[in-house]
Amino acid sequence: MWKRVLLFLVLGDFVFLTIRATLEFGYMGVIDWFMANAATQLLFADLTISLVLISIWMFKDARVKGRNVWPYFGVTLLFGVAGPLMYLLLGQFDEATQQAPARAAS
Repeated sequence: MWKRVLLFLVLGDFVFLTIRATLEFGYMGVIDWFMANAATQLLFADLTISLVLISIWMFKDARVKGRNVWPYFGVTLLFGVAGPLMYLLLGQFDEATQQAPARAAS
């Protein structure tokens, strides 16, 4: 339960920050800031490598669990870490429903 709450809070804060930055700079403006200097280019490269590694994990995990990973890849391409956060958050709901004991029909 606490994992779900934590994931929801992190996702909510990230979405709020994404909306705020996009409204202030525009989608392409945010990307332009990544190319401003060597430090931001390093952050962009680090983020890109991390998201590729996380996407590989999501693909393998989704295949094992029989989940559709493609919507989360799309969100990851457009909004970064929001895709993996959503995958984890919604996966918590999937696991909860799968682990719930079946009720006997009365």
